[in-house]
Amino acid sequence: MSANIWTPQAPAIITPWKWLANFATAGKGVVTDTGKRGVGSGGKAKAFDSAGECAECCRGCAVGNSCSLCTDVTPSSVNVLVSGLTICPPCTTVSLGYATITENVGFSVNDIFTLPQRGSGLLACQYLLKVPNAVSFTVYSDAACTTVSSSGNSALQILFRSTSLSQVDHWELNVQFTDIPGASYLMYDVQPIIVDGMGNKLCSTFPVLSNQLTTCGNVDIVGFGASIGTGGGATVSCVKA
Repeated sequence: MSANIWTPQAPAIITPWKWLANFATAGKGVVTDTGKRGVGSGGKAKAFDSAGECAECCRGCAVGNSCSLCTDVTPSSVNVLVSGLTICPPCTTVSLGYATITENVGFSVNDIFTLPQRGSGLLACQYLLKVPNAVSFTVYSDAACTTVSSSGNSALQILFRSTSLSQVDHWELNVQFTDIPGASYLMYDVQPIIVDGMGNKLCSTFPVLSNQLTTCGNVDIVGFGASIGTGGGATVSCVKA
């Protein structure tokens, strides 16, 4: 009967360049007591949490041009889900008269909208969508709403951008109709950019937004025309790769 003979094997040698090659792959990391540190797709070190997740490696956002305010990735486009928003009732007071607004067939202000990045440089921190012929409108010159001064169709415009207020970086959301004389915003809000425990400004995770416009017909808080929408809010997420 033959005996099983164990032959000693030389230990595997990991060369420095092989170790670096492994580490240089997005999502690879070295475990530490408090979490992980790895390399992102751009070759830069990224912070991982204790669960092994990082903003770039695990959220899967389609990456766009870099915004200077973002520590993690800058998405190439975002989804804005509007809900609970109410268009003001017929004959609402606006800056140039009284307006009645009706959603056109196939359009709703409460929907999900995909906003592409506007460009590079300063425009990399902005996302914009314009939906043509979203609503029909009639503006009257009298409070009884019997004398028409203008009418037509208006586009809906959604602008989501990062900005700085009082030295704090924020996200700002503007939802408005662009073609109604004397009327403007449906929704407006400003919320701070989310910062993680390591001080990173996250542009792949967004704050929940709530409409600051609460009264129909008032000159809105950003000072452009009368508010023609109230209530509701929006959630924003990056478009996945």
